[in-house]
Amino acid sequence: MTPADRTKLIDEAGRLAEELDRADTAHDAATAGKRSRLDEIRAMVPSWYPKLKPSVALSVPGNKYVAVISERGNRSSIISVAKVIARLGKAEAEKWISIPLGELRKLLPKHEHSEYILTERIGERSVEFVAKAKKAA
Repeated sequence: MTPADRTKLIDEAGRLAEELDRADTAHDAATAGKRSRLDEIRAMVPSWYPKLKPSVALSVPGNKYVAVISERGNRSSIISVAKVIARLGKAEAEKWISIPLGELRKLLPKHEHSEYILTERIGERSVEFVAKAKKAA
């Protein structure tokens, strides 16, 4: 895909996003095609930058709009339940047999979080389209 093609897609998506924001109804038949096309472009834009680091956001200019690609969202999971139980003690761990990560973060000192909780930037990126400011005459 050429840079000119990408620019056209960004502007198309920006226009569609604006039109859908102004639409009176959330999800009616009249807007379904526009929503589908916007979702298609929104999914396509991050694929143009496969080497973009997970912690990096990026703005991609069109002629009238800018696509703003967010950094990847975080997803956390417990690295080792056995290790967490050993750290908290069996009696305390049994209170939280399915340990919510937010609670685990409260129970452990912050400097120990990375030892028990895995956090990776592998979530989905969001893509928003923003109108460019008009140049002063």
